[in-house]
Amino acid sequence: MAEKKPVNLFMHLHCDATSFLKLLLNYNITNRRREEWMDVISSKKKEWQDMLDVSASKSDTLWVNPSKFFRALDHSLPDDAIVTAGQGVHIVYTYDYLKIKKPNSFLAATNFGAMGFAFPAALGAKVSVPERTVIAVLGDGEFLMTLQDLETAVREKIGVKVIVLNDNSYRVLYLRQKLQKMGRLIYSTLKSWIL
Repeated sequence: MAEKKPVNLFMHLHCDATSFLKLLLNYNITNRRREEWMDVISSKKKEWQDMLDVSASKSDTLWVNPSKFFRALDHSLPDDAIVTAGQGVHIVYTYDYLKIKKPNSFLAATNFGAMGFAFPAALGAKVSVPERTVIAVLGDGEFLMTLQDLETAVREKIGVKVIVLNDNSYRVLYLRQKLQKMGRLIYSTLKSWIL
């Protein structure tokens, strides 16, 4: 049985839900507490931005620095661009560096384990709004699941842009096997198909 951890409380109430909600509605958070909270949030946002800046400032050696690439991509995308994303470790670059500037401009299947979503979603988005730039962000493993849709895109002249981050693996599965299966890797690595 898991050990119970203590929970620190600053107010302890025993009452039914209706009474609690009435108390909560009347609870006044002072401006001082709000300012303190906003200072904490600002500090954390700055720490996060500093980490992103450090990552994007690393020089490219043999391979392209994905952080630097996605930061540059963000600056070059039109405001109404549509970005689609599937599932995998590669998607963190999209979340970290691309700013979505208009509603209905980011299509993702996050938390559903939907590998293979991004490319067909991009095709559908482009058919729906052909005047907008549409970009699919995929990992190499995810792209292998819908690679055959390239034929559809060419045949139907659906002009989406595809970004493939190649790490020669199904990275989420690879990391889980490394951490949870004592490093035993089973079919989570891919042979590089980039020459």
